[in-house]
Amino acid sequence: MAQKEWVRQIFQLVCVVDDVSETLENWKRDVEFDQNSISCGTSDVAKYAEFDFGGVDMKLVEPLNKDGDDIYAKTLREKGQGFHHVGICSDDYEGMLKHFEALGFKPVYEETVDDINVKIFNFENEIGMSVGAYENMFGPCAR
Repeated sequence: MAQKEWVRQIFQLVCVVDDVSETLENWKRDVEFDQNSISCGTSDVAKYAEFDFGGVDMKLVEPLNKDGDDIYAKTLREKGQGFHHVGICSDDYEGMLKHFEALGFKPVYEETVDDINVKIFNFENEIGMSVGAYENMFGPCAR
């Protein structure tokens, strides 16, 4: 019997940064991407800028409280700036969550921004970063 493909697509890359405004300006100066797609906002724990990066949703996240206990602040302190997690979706979201749990993984963080919920799983030892599980895909890949 073939093994089930749990992940339909990686559609988002999330980077944690020291200063989202400065980092976004660097991207605008140094990288070619659709600058008309930029949207910025604030969640309970972070400021963010999001944009279409070659068909993938790129999100830059700056913790509001860099000394805080949230997952973004901890990552920034422990690892510095860089990739935080990849956003994935599945045709069987609930099944994927049960599959992760059966493998011994539980969400280490959950966040809802603009009615979009993400459950973040720590797969640092397996793939070198975390994975954000989303029920639905959004951004450029969802078009």
